[in-house]
Amino acid sequence: MKIEWNKVTKFSQIIAIILFVAVFFVGFTIGKEFEKKSPSNIAPIVSEKSIMGCYIAHLANDVYTLTIFSEKDGSFEGYLDIQNSEKDSSFGILEGTYKNRILLADYTFLSEGTMSVNQVIFKKIGNDFIRGYGKPDDATGTHFVDLSKITYDPSVVYKASSNGCASSN
Repeated sequence: MKIEWNKVTKFSQIIAIILFVAVFFVGFTIGKEFEKKSPSNIAPIVSEKSIMGCYIAHLANDVYTLTIFSEKDGSFEGYLDIQNSEKDSSFGILEGTYKNRILLADYTFLSEGTMSVNQVIFKKIGNDFIRGYGKPDDATGTHFVDLSKITYDPSVVYKASSNGCASSN
């Protein structure tokens, strides 16, 4: 077969169609895999042993979303999204430990254009979490001085979401 450059032939049309279908199929397959791993599609908690899932709390017009997408050997990773209606909001990554129903993490977040790291703590009550508060250290102000003196605020409950994190948006 002789190649004719700068001329549309039956062979070049067939190659173009095959490439189009192949690229479409690969893109569709990659998209489906990404969708499976997306935080908004994390399944709700199905067993007491697993903390993976999405937890949503509401306070007036504020919405707080705790997403745990990875858990292994007492460590976990997730997101914390704090959407305040009248104050600064923040969104960031959680990396920490889960032991004795206590979730303790470093929260690396962006607020007002500044990247910060603070320690956060949550206590699991049933299938839900409540956030704890305590005195920060004097040196950095980013970590708790004494974890045994944490007080938990039951007025804001991060409830396990049965339909993923989609309802937080």
